[in-house]
Amino acid sequence: MTDVALQMLYGDRSKYALLISGVCFSTILMAQGLAMFFGILSFSYATLDNIRVPIWVVDPKAKVQERSATK
Repeated sequence: MTDVALQMLYGDRSKYALLISGVCFSTILMAQGLAMFFGILSFSYATLDNIRVPIWVVDPKAKVQERSATK
């Protein structure tokens, strides 16, 4: 069955060319969409990652218990 389908597809060069170009174009669009998603994700994470200030501002009434990792 697949042999007949492939013979019909290969027999018509215009259908084959359009099919291959459509698959290639959709692959490029999917890769572009993923690249944009991960770019936006890394851009939004960069504001949290690049903080160089060693101060954490909280409400003066907040109760903070500092525990050291080593005893």
